[in-house]
Amino acid sequence: LQDTMMGGFLSAVKNSDGTAWWVLTAEAGSNNLIRFLVKSDTIEGPYFQEIGEEIYRFDGSEGGNSVFSPDGNRLAFYEPKSKLKLFDFDRATGLATNVKEVEVPNYNRDFVSGIAFSPNGRFLYIAYTLYVLQLDTEAEDLEKAFVEIAEFDEFYDPIYGFPVNFYFPSLAPDCRLYMTAKNTVRYLHVIHKPDLPFPDCDVELHGLELPGVSNFSLPIFPNYRLDNEPVCDPTLSILTKVGGLISP
Repeated sequence: LQDTMMGGFLSAVKNSDGTAWWVLTAEAGSNNLIRFLVKSDTIEGPYFQEIGEEIYRFDGSEGGNSVFSPDGNRLAFYEPKSKLKLFDFDRATGLATNVKEVEVPNYNRDFVSGIAFSPNGRFLYIAYTLYVLQLDTEAEDLEKAFVEIAEFDEFYDPIYGFPVNFYFPSLAPDCRLYMTAKNTVRYLHVIHKPDLPFPDCDVELHGLELPGVSNFSLPIFPNYRLDNEPVCDPTLSILTKVGGLISP
């Protein structure tokens, strides 16, 4: 595919029978979703689908991402200058349906943000530089369902001097969300119980000290456990050389 695509919006999910992968991205400056079907011996596509408003822009502002819910049945797209898009997703056909376009509250938003689903797929987390929001995607009025769950606490990395603010959250195998800062720092924020509404979701700012530095992003993994429940294991513990033990 030779086209102008939104940076950071590549995501993947197993197809319905588990023999191949749908790989999706978005065309900048249009409302096109672009999908490929990646099989063991070939790649089919690209296939284009027009859906919803034309919010995917190419003006240097595409500082967001897309993410599938852990069960593979929903897809979210967001970049800070546009509305949040929530889709239902058909893993058999690769088609997105039933789009909901939601205006996100303006919390001094920056040009970059990150989103992640909770393990049960109910809650969506949106991180800006200074704030983190939680959205109950099952609420009747989505635009009134955003809750601020964290605010930058003026903590700076004592060695590198950069603020440990918010950028990119990601679901881990231990059912927690780990979130980077928009700087080169040695800390990740932790949401210990992302399946629960705030304040029970238990946000711990700069809760995981790393043995080295993290810069902006985390590796983006598809859900390899899809169709093999559970999608994560909350009994897992993480041991780092510096930060000690994070246990259930």
